[in-house]
Amino acid sequence: MGKDICVPILKIYNNIEDINFNDLPDKFVLKLNHGYSMNIICKDKLKLNVNDTLKKLNKWKNFNYGLFTKEFQYLYVKRKIFAEQFLSENIIDYKILCFNGEPKIIQTRKFLNDKSHRIIHNHYNVNWELTELESGLKGYFRDPNITIKKPKNLQLMLHYAKLLSQEFVFVRVDLYEFNDKVYLGELTFTPENSFFKWKNRQQSMMIAKLMDINKIKVYFFNK
Repeated sequence: MGKDICVPILKIYNNIEDINFNDLPDKFVLKLNHGYSMNIICKDKLKLNVNDTLKKLNKWKNFNYGLFTKEFQYLYVKRKIFAEQFLSENIIDYKILCFNGEPKIIQTRKFLNDKSHRIIHNHYNVNWELTELESGLKGYFRDPNITIKKPKNLQLMLHYAKLLSQEFVFVRVDLYEFNDKVYLGELTFTPENSFFKWKNRQQSMMIAKLMDINKIKVYFFNK
């Protein structure tokens, strides 16, 4: 796929002390690589509180996220801080659920900037047809009247998702589309720390049937 699938990286730091904010542009993102929601999104460097930023980064870097959440895929990541290019505000995250190396469902999230502040959580099939799937999580809503933009590069996204998911029984491949280019967000193995749930048992069983659990033995039991 090439390195162009990654959001452009400005700098990678091993230590907090290595960060020189003078070298960074007016807009940027700082993120750690060993957990979830450890991001500093800077839209205007002149308004950035550098001391608070450094304190947050230091706290996050010393936090054993994998042990705390029991998401063991994070345990042995060599912790680094990435400075990345700021793409856009309210960019759509296309989350492609892949089962046994096949993309099946595309999750989308849209935040409504109205009085409701609802999070629209619509699910599409690979032909970009709205499905009946609905999240059972509080605050997430399926709304067929809300238009979620179909990515221009949908087929390329599905191609990337297929390549990236080949070795796994399940993985969610998170992608962005910006200026007609596709970027990788992350690979998510345990969405919502495995507490994600669907609207009802019928939907849960439908999703479960997409996964061939016999293949899990390849990872956990076979030598």
